[in-house]
Amino acid sequence: NDYHDTEEFYHVIVRYEDFLFRAPEVVKDICECAGGKAKDTFVDKEDAAKGHGHSVGKSGAAIKYGDEERRVRGYKDEDLRWFDDNIDKALLEELGYKLSGIADIPDV
Repeated sequence: NDYHDTEEFYHVIVRYEDFLFRAPEVVKDICECAGGKAKDTFVDKEDAAKGHGHSVGKSGAAIKYGDEERRVRGYKDEDLRWFDDNIDKALLEELGYKLSGIADIPDV
């Protein structure tokens, strides 16, 4: 949060989902914010951007990150509870995210 609140340097925060779902518009906005102008041509890449790990292409990423339930799938309940308890809720809200909801489920 210190980086977010600093006035020492200009910065832009861009959510991954914004690049994923609105890349041409986001790139144009960033260029204009920095005093530049985006080119009229934009090449949107479908294939995975990296060749290691569990990379998926744009369609696979859209399926995962476009669904709030899929976004947290694979995390342990204890990790999601820790996240919900420790995240900066004001920053989370500002960026349009929600808590995982796992904190509302009682421990068994």
